[in-house]
Amino acid sequence: MNFTVDFSVYENGRKKPEYTIDSDLNGEISLTELLEFTKSVLILTAQEVLREEQALGFEKNPVVSVDGRIGKPVINVNPFGTIEITAKASMNEIILETYNGLISRSPVLTGRYKSSHFVFLNGTQVANDLSSLTTWLATSPKFEEKDLIRFVNVQPYARKLERTGVTAGRTKTRTVTNKNKKSGTVRSRFLQPNGAYFLTGRAIRAKYKRNSVIKFTFISGTGLGISGSFKQSRRGKPGRAYLYPTIIISVQQGGIS
Repeated sequence: MNFTVDFSVYENGRKKPEYTIDSDLNGEISLTELLEFTKSVLILTAQEVLREEQALGFEKNPVVSVDGRIGKPVINVNPFGTIEITAKASMNEIILETYNGLISRSPVLTGRYKSSHFVFLNGTQVANDLSSLTTWLATSPKFEEKDLIRFVNVQPYARKLERTGVTAGRTKTRTVTNKNKKSGTVRSRFLQPNGAYFLTGRAIRAKYKRNSVIKFTFISGTGLGISGSFKQSRRGKPGRAYLYPTIIISVQQGGIS
């Protein structure tokens, strides 16, 4: 497959481009040279700002994101791209902030839901309340690349609470389109999650997305080994498995201190 890329600059809504990639800007500088200049200024500005902040105590080995990609060389930044520099974060801090976010957003009626947030490391349970979590973190656990920290509420009605949401009045309906070879296009509508896990996951991801991979989803109770994780059918036999809301944090060594 062959394709070409063209670049044009329009001025004041004129129908024809005032400048193209091969023309001169006022006969003084070509657009190609202008783009190279813009790119150089972007890189030099980022480097200068970083030096100034590091002189004030900023992270000496920060996380650098170029055009939204961690690991992309700064020299390859797009002329109108972005260079984001983020300090590394403590994994303990991310975990504790996530747990506190779940507690603060938990709806309370009997208190069972709020007291049922469990934490797992690579499938092994490490905490079932804030006290046991802080005790575990105090042991200074070592995290390796792509370790998985999972937060999950083990109450069987947790999925329903996640769907109805802690701000139920603002719950939105979402339409998803799937293509099926046999039946054609199928569209389904469902309530977008708006509960403690979705909202906490969104907040933590917005703050720490350059430090680790953070994801909200649902998980089957059978995958966690939770007893009584099947709904009972009318005939008294096990039905489909319960789904539980979960936040997963995949450790990225380059983003944590």
